[in-house]
Amino acid sequence: MLNTIRHAFRPFRSHPSFALVTVLVLGLGTGAATTVFTVVDSVVLRPLPITSPTGS
Repeated sequence: MLNTIRHAFRPFRSHPSFALVTVLVLGLGTGAATTVFTVVDSVVLRPLPITSPTGS
């Protein structure tokens, strides 16, 4: 299994710019998904803190 892992990471060692772009894309994708979930959770899924429907 260790040989398989070494073989999988071989392109990262030979092309460090590819590794950097891969890490950046994964980080941006994770951050974007977290942001979208947070906005949807706070706006859509949680009820608004209103005590009465008339506002008084």
